[in-house]
Amino acid sequence: MFIVSSDPPALPLDQNIPCLRCGYNLRTLSSDARCPECSAAIAASLSPNLLRFADPSWTSILALAMGIMLISTSIELVFVIVSLFLAESETILSIFQLFEPIHSFVNPLFWLAVFLLGRANPHPPSSPRRFTFRRAMRIAALVALFSAIVSESSSLDLWLDFPDYLTEFPLAHVIELLATILLFLYLLQLARRTGQPSLLRHTRIAMIAMIFALCVWAFLDIYSDRNWAEQINVPARLLLIPIFIYQLYVFFRFRRTLRNCATFARQYWHFCSPIPTVGSASADAPEGMLYEPPL
Repeated sequence: MFIVSSDPPALPLDQNIPCLRCGYNLRTLSSDARCPECSAAIAASLSPNLLRFADPSWTSILALAMGIMLISTSIELVFVIVSLFLAESETILSIFQLFEPIHSFVNPLFWLAVFLLGRANPHPPSSPRRFTFRRAMRIAALVALFSAIVSESSSLDLWLDFPDYLTEFPLAHVIELLATILLFLYLLQLARRTGQPSLLRHTRIAMIAMIFALCVWAFLDIYSDRNWAEQINVPARLLLIPIFIYQLYVFFRFRRTLRNCATFARQYWHFCSPIPTVGSASADAPEGMLYEPPL
């Protein structure tokens, strides 16, 4: 006895859609098949939730925010390394004091960029929810921005107005830690929508490493005036430097991916057009057989 399926066969793609994994042009292939180059499922490259099919004006803003975060974190890291290695050189430190206003501006700039990163998608794939990591991250970014301005500004002695039990408590470190956790939770959501398992894996590793690094850094700041802490202060901070460099790498990957997603959306789809479905046609698609994958 033979059972004949009533489901219609999947139509071949008549659009120049690159494979998410290898970049091979999937045109003329069936949507339920696999990429002939890397054997990845073609349906995974056609998901409407992918950032490559999102509004390019939104992904461009996200890429801009990631670029600002990358620059501010790089400047902060340079100042930390110089202060640790050249703490005994008065000449170098006197030169770096000229750039102290830039350094005091870096941390607030980072959290301002995080707030920009949390901008809502103008065309969300699903109905918005009341509580999201994006909204929580934006609120935490504003609180961290205010805390950074207060702690970095030498002309504002706002901490003098607070009770002693609040000034002795490492409130700034707690705010930064919570804001960082919410930031990486939102980055995990973005990483899932890129369709790149490697980026999702790196984001998870960076999140765990950054939580550990911030906790150790706060511990060193709190007990820096102890005699036993002075012996481990510089070596411990130097051991944490690779974690911050790894964070820069993850930010760089996100920026490059978001820029490629915006470029893909502008090149293949108009941002006001509906998200293409499997088997939909596009007569204006440019010719070509091989495209660079959106890394």
